[in-house]
Amino acid sequence: MTCPPHHFIVDTPNGPTSKGKCKRCHTTRVFANTMHESRLIGVPKTDAAKAAIRASHQAARDARAEKDANAEHAAGAYLET
Repeated sequence: MTCPPHHFIVDTPNGPTSKGKCKRCHTTRVFANTMHESRLIGVPKTDAAKAAIRASHQAARDARAEKDANAEHAAGAYLET
């Protein structure tokens, strides 16, 4: 059987990276266990991966904004009583 496409079997996450081995040709590769880490070790990103990173960052911004709004509301309610 020829590669690519590779079909990697990736070790269980334990730290920032995990080793993967192609079940067809036995090529090895290091995979990032988080999207953030993938930027640090230079793993090529597909358009889908880039979109996932953007969505993750937007979700984090939305969560922070909601947390801040809730804190402001709670502080206002405390001051009104």
